[in-house]
Amino acid sequence: MKKFAKKAGVKLGDHALGSITAILTGVEDNVQDRLYKTLRNIGFSKYWAGVTSRAIVFALF
Repeated sequence: MKKFAKKAGVKLGDHALGSITAILTGVEDNVQDRLYKTLRNIGFSKYWAGVTSRAIVFALF
C-alpha cells in the first residue's frame, strides 16, 4: 500500500490507513468500489486509485 502511495505522490496518515483497513476487514458487498472512493478522497489520482484498489482486491480474494 505504501509503495502505491509513494508512486501516486500521496502521504498516508493513520486515519487513511484506518479507513482502508475498516473497508477490508468489514463485510462489504462492493469492496473495490468503496476502496477506490476512499483512495480518491485521500488524494490518489483516478489512475492510481484504480490500480491500487484492483491490486488489493486481487491480492485478498
